[in-house]
Amino acid sequence: MLFPVADKTGNTAVVSVVWVGLTNSNDARRFRTLMDEHGTGDITPLGAQLLGLANITFTGLRYGSDRDGSTVTIAEAENAAGSHFDHDTLDAIAEVAALLPRGRG
Repeated sequence: MLFPVADKTGNTAVVSVVWVGLTNSNDARRFRTLMDEHGTGDITPLGAQLLGLANITFTGLRYGSDRDGSTVTIAEAENAAGSHFDHDTLDAIAEVAALLPRGRG
């Protein structure tokens, strides 16, 4: 899921949230441990081009994750073009987004 988050002054963050279902909770725990280590991999959000957001590069520096049983939620946030959220705000957005319930679709 890819969506914008905006503030009152017109800054927009782009948030990518994915839910990865694994076979069991042990696999999910190991996967989350791997993903939580910066530089071990990344998930490219689908649909970014369709939404005009293809120029957004998710660095993994503003990141949040959560695990519920065999499902791992991974969220990343970055500034949209011309926006100026600071690192801590983007990181907080990603951490909260990682707590979203699994999307349907």
